[in-house]
Parts: sequence; C-alpha cells; structure tokens
Amino acid sequence: MRPRGLCLCGFAAVLAAAAAGAARSAPVPPQDEGPALEIIRKEYRWADINNTRFHGGPEGSTIVDTSRGYRQFTTEILIPVVSLKAAIASFGIPSAWMRIVHKGPEDLRVKMAELRARAAPRGIIYKEPVQAFGVDYAWMAKTSREDVRTTATGLFEAARGAGYDDERKVLGLLASFVQSLAYASRTATRIADDGTEIYVGGVAMPLEALATGAGDCDTKCVLLGSLLSHVKGARMILLRGGTHVFAAVRGVPRPRDRFVRVKNDRYVLVELTSRWPIGQVPSENWRSLEARKLEIVPLIGFAEDR
Repeated sequence: MRPRGLCLCGFAAVLAAAAAGAARSAPVPPQDEGPALEIIRKEYRWADINNTRFHGGPEGSTIVDTSRGYRQFTTEILIPVVSLKAAIASFGIPSAWMRIVHKGPEDLRVKMAELRARAAPRGIIYKEPVQAFGVDYAWMAKTSREDVRTTATGLFEAARGAGYDDERKVLGLLASFVQSLAYASRTATRIADDGTEIYVGGVAMPLEALATGAGDCDTKCVLLGSLLSHVKGARMILLRGGTHVFAAVRGVPRPRDRFVRVKNDRYVLVELTSRWPIGQVPSENWRSLEARKLEIVPLIGFAEDR
C-alpha cells in the first residue's frame, strides 16, 4: 500500500520513548536544600493551518478554505537557565580567530587547518565554494536534540490529544508551532559575557529560539530539524539561496504539493518564516528551485550525521 503521508516512521513508538526521556530530563523542581533552579517559562499559542481544506487555484496555486477555522494549540515550555546559557556558549567562535596573520602560503595552510579543527566542534565550518566560514546546521540540530526533548514530547502529546493519527498531521503541528515564533533577524556576531565578539553567522541555537520566541529563517529551520530528530525515520534538508533558507522533509507529496527530488527521495517543501501550509512556498522560492539556484544542505536523518 502506498503511504499517504510523510515518511516519519514509528511515530507512536517515538512518542513513548520521548515521554520516557522527558521524565528523565525534565527540569527538577526546587528542593529544600541548595539554591532553586532558575527556570524560564514560555507559553505558546498557535493555530495549525494544515488541518483545513485546500483547493486548487489559478496557475497551480493553492487556496486555503478557512470556513472551518484552524485548530488551536497551547503549550508551556520550561527552560532551565543553566541549559540555555550552556547552549548559547557552545556555539560560535571568537571573531579574532578568523583574523589570521601568516608568513606565506604554507604557514597559512597550516593555520587554516588548525582553525578548522578548532571551529568544527563549535558548529562553524569552512565552506570551500565561497571560501569563508559559515554555520554547520547539522551540528546545531544534532547538538540541540536533548535540549528540545521535553518540547518535542509536549508537542507530540498535543498531537495525540488532537487525534492526529498520521505523520503528515504531526509534521503540520510541528511546522505551525515553529512558524508561530516571531521573525527576527540577527547579526553575524554576538557579544559574550566577558565582552568577546563571537561569530555565529546570524543564527541562534534552538533552545535560545524557544526562550526568546523568535528566530529568522535558518534558526527556525534548525529548530524544526531538532524537533523532528525525535521522530524515527525523519529526514530533512535545507534549501539555501541568497539570504533565505527553507526546509524540505522526505515524504510522499500530495496533489498540489511543491517538492524536490534528491536522488531517489522526494522532499516536501516547508516554509517556516510565516504561516504557510506544508507543501506550499512563496513563488520566488519555487522559481529559484526550478532555476536550480538553491544549495541543498542535509540536516537530519543522513548516515553522515556527526
């Protein structure tokens, strides 16, 4: 039988495993002994646009039927401040590292190799095509997996409570949750507590995005990837061109879905900067895909994941 949704296999098993993991990793309530654990409480309210009907429009467009309204969701996220600080501190490198003084080509080669080795464990990699340092999105998603475990569990529980019984609906809930975060761009650097300028490529770690309730396109994509990493069989890529990044999740496209084929797999497009249904993206994104102007970046679910 042909699957009717996206290929996020084993959702029920993952829900049980995530719930068990949340019990182990949930914030510890203050005890009588010792200082209280400082917690950030963040309440999210959002609507899932994906649970309504869609109709074909002119020139292949999709019209959203709003007559039934959207399913409303609420969840509260608890973030230990110590975990938030650790996540932020783990990512990025001092800008001073990238200012290399050398005595010639061989000295430069050696120093660049040393810098690459120091930067990679902090989520920054050297990108040969553009000959510049940039963000390792896959590192961010994998490193943040445990940080977002309780959030993922809460969202899976919300999906189960809403009667979402297939993977497509679960993806829709996760995507609409991420879309509900405010859009906020960031500078390429941040200032550490000691005043050091840290290069982060304008991206925030998923836990910071959850704590602030905001993120730009690539921050939101990495957040969705870290949440989906708790779903067995999920595979997600990023599509990057110019200053924009959007997502695609492996699965079986529905009629009118926009998707991209990579090797033998199809990936349904997901735009996260604002409220777009799964499989629909702004026309300029689609034109860039058709013109092959976008770079494909593996995010989660690949054998080469580090």
